[in-house]
Amino acid sequence: MTDLQDQNRFHVHQKKTLMSNRYRVFLDEEGKPGELVALVEQSRSSIKDHVLIYTGEDKETVLAEFKARKFIDTKRTFDVFTPEGTELGFFHKDFGKSLYRSTWTLEPTDQSPIIVSERSKKLAIVRRLWNFLPLPGDIELPFPGRYHFDFTRGETVVGGVDKTARWSDHYLAHIEDMNLDRRLVIAMAVALDALQGR
Repeated sequence: MTDLQDQNRFHVHQKKTLMSNRYRVFLDEEGKPGELVALVEQSRSSIKDHVLIYTGEDKETVLAEFKARKFIDTKRTFDVFTPEGTELGFFHKDFGKSLYRSTWTLEPTDQSPIIVSERSKKLAIVRRLWNFLPLPGDIELPFPGRYHFDFTRGETVVGGVDKTARWSDHYLAHIEDMNLDRRLVIAMAVALDALQGR
């Protein structure tokens, strides 16, 4: 069995259907997706508040979960737990900074906080304007730009999530901090897509 904590790179692929959001997380094998190590499949309504991360397609074993701390919460704080209920940490959105560039704070248990923010201010503004394009009905047109998030602790970059495709939600999560729990990284990577517009 693969030890997630020894891994530094994960591919995250998202697929939308009318009823659900589906995320697959793969190990990196020479720059391409390899072994599947995590799966999220949630209805498009429930993914806002509670997400189960499974170890495989059969959804028999839970790897971790994250859930909204409160039903009404201006910070939109999400706690991340192991299947046994041990808290791995939490993350919340900084709405003031996110008006111009999406910014989150990730707080691993017993470690100093990490700021997760969009790398490019200009691209962040363009992406927001894209959301106001007039489209018929409920059509969602994917943003074609490759936007990226940096994970920083103080002045040090400790990881990131990079969008790798223009017209599909494919990402590469990479970690430079060996002590950062990979389950927390996977939860944050999924949240950066699933909760981006909220």
